[in-house]
Amino acid sequence: MASSQRNALTLTGRIATGLIAGGLTAGVIYVLGVVSVPTVERGVVSTQVDTAAATQSELACSGSFVEIGADPANPIGVVDVGEAVLALQSPDGALAPEALSRSTTTASEAAAPRAMSLSGDAKTTAAAAQAQAAAQERLRGFSASSCGQPLAESWLVAGSTVSGLTSLVLLTNPGEVAANVSLQVYSENGLVETPGSTGIVVEPRSQRIISLNGLAPSANATIVHMQARGGKVFAALQQSQVQGLNAVGVDTAVAVSAPSTQLVIPGVRVVHPDGVSSIDEHGHDEAVQILRVMSLADSDSTVTVTAHGEKGATTKLGTFDMKPELVNEFELEPLPQGTYTITVDSETPILGAMRVFTIGSKSSDFAWFGASDLFDEQAALAVARGPKPQITLYNPGAKTATVELTLDANTRSVTVPAGASITVGAEAGKGYSLDSDQLIGASVSYGDDGQLSGYSLQSPAVRAEPLTVYTR
Repeated sequence: MASSQRNALTLTGRIATGLIAGGLTAGVIYVLGVVSVPTVERGVVSTQVDTAAATQSELACSGSFVEIGADPANPIGVVDVGEAVLALQSPDGALAPEALSRSTTTASEAAAPRAMSLSGDAKTTAAAAQAQAAAQERLRGFSASSCGQPLAESWLVAGSTVSGLTSLVLLTNPGEVAANVSLQVYSENGLVETPGSTGIVVEPRSQRIISLNGLAPSANATIVHMQARGGKVFAALQQSQVQGLNAVGVDTAVAVSAPSTQLVIPGVRVVHPDGVSSIDEHGHDEAVQILRVMSLADSDSTVTVTAHGEKGATTKLGTFDMKPELVNEFELEPLPQGTYTITVDSETPILGAMRVFTIGSKSSDFAWFGASDLFDEQAALAVARGPKPQITLYNPGAKTATVELTLDANTRSVTVPAGASITVGAEAGKGYSLDSDQLIGASVSYGDDGQLSGYSLQSPAVRAEPLTVYTR
């Protein structure tokens, strides 16, 4: 009886205590609900950190010419041909080219592709280019091309695999991680079925050479889409041509990063040597200028092509209809001897380049002139060794641009009127820094009797995006 009473009292006490506590809690909640409590409001605090100085990237050069089938002991092997000579531009002279391995049977270090490390400001103020002349039985001509940063995705606007034309895709991986590469090939008939174009492994610090003729045979006009996973790749395309028993040109085109609704192609060089006729026995002019272009839209579109000469002189070269995702080629009205900027305006994003032929007194050559990136700050151009080099500047804007070209601490100011293309002489084997107060396209071109080539300014590096840090 006493025990039951004690239990009852204990239970009653617990219930009472619980009610009191519950009442206090409810009271506190009620008070908080009706009494204004001071608060401190603070917006989201963030800061941007410039990661460019802390990141490092690589600059890659594609190396010397290569040739398939030149070794009688290995008919399907790839051999090095000659040596590509580099030109470097760096504010502190710190570029140190290193040879990479290459999938050739000769494995010549002098012919090897090269890589250079860039960090901090050097990524926007350093540049490199290479040049080479060949006089082989099946490889003859002059080629100059820029070196560039490896990318995860890029496009090669060049190449043909019809009879007499050989096109080789050069995939250079200057990094420390293997790259797994896929290639999509477009032709005049659309996307080409290309067995063997995926899962191409490019080992670190090496170059793979892929025959486009093997991937996409009998394609008159090609554009190649390169995508890489893991490591990044610098892509280039070597194209050579043979007519009958004669080699009639070679050039190396480097990749561009993205399509655009306006292509600016500076430094398109037209060379007609004195006393040399380019008219063949059928009355056709062999020194032609051809625009290759492809739209990535899903509907038909048009492009308008204009040639810009010195002091704002312009010549409309035509408006052309395009089918989507087909490689279109248009032979343009012949331009007189000179150096031009070609602009291609489109309703939809496009890829494009110019192919120009020159007929010399003893040999012929052709060149691919690609689109330039536009810049309105510091940039760099390396001028590789070659015949009669020139720098061409094009101003697409509505205001006059002033461009400062600096060579060995000597600065030259060049005025480029709105819509004009200005060409100045350049010193071979040297590097120039450029600084402009307006958006400008730029290129280096070469031309002489039976020799033709050129390359446009590409972004010196894919700049590291600022990192936004949010504090708590």
